[in-house]
Amino acid sequence: MGGAQTGRTKGRRTDFMGIEITDRGDHVDVMAERNCNKCARPRNVRLVRNIAGNGTSQVYWYCTFHSGAAGQFIQHEKIKEQGIDIDRLPIIENYSEYFQCAVCGKLGAELHHWAPKHLFGDDAEAYPQSYLCHHHHMRWHDLVTPDMNRREK
Repeated sequence: MGGAQTGRTKGRRTDFMGIEITDRGDHVDVMAERNCNKCARPRNVRLVRNIAGNGTSQVYWYCTFHSGAAGQFIQHEKIKEQGIDIDRLPIIENYSEYFQCAVCGKLGAELHHWAPKHLFGDDAEAYPQSYLCHHHHMRWHDLVTPDMNRREK
C-alpha cells in the first residue's frame, strides 16, 4: 500500500480506498466494503484465492455475508501493485488435485467449456464441459480458438 496509507496499528493498515490489511502471521487478511455480486449491496468482503486445477491462484473478493464470490477474478498485477503477497491470501478451495484430464487421466485438470465463454457468454454454462490437463486444454484452444486470447477487450 506504500504511501497511500491513512492509518496503521499492530500489523494492520488501511489505504485511501478503504482496504484494511491485517498481518496474521501465517496469512494476510484483506478486507473492504464493496458491492456484492449477488445482491448489489455494499457488503464486507475479503480478498481470497482458489487454487485452480492447473495450480494457479485465482484471486477475488469473497462476500462474508453470502459466503460466495463478490465479483470477478482480479488480475495478479493489480493485487501486487497494492503491496499484497498473493501467496499469503487465504485459500478458499484447492482444486489442483480434484479432477482428472478426460484425455490422459492426469490430475490437476481445469474446467474446459466446449462452447467458449468468449464466444457464447453466459450461455457457455449450458453446453457440455469437461476437465482437461493444461496441455490438452491449451492444445484444444490452439487448434480450435487460436485467437481467443488475442481478442480486443
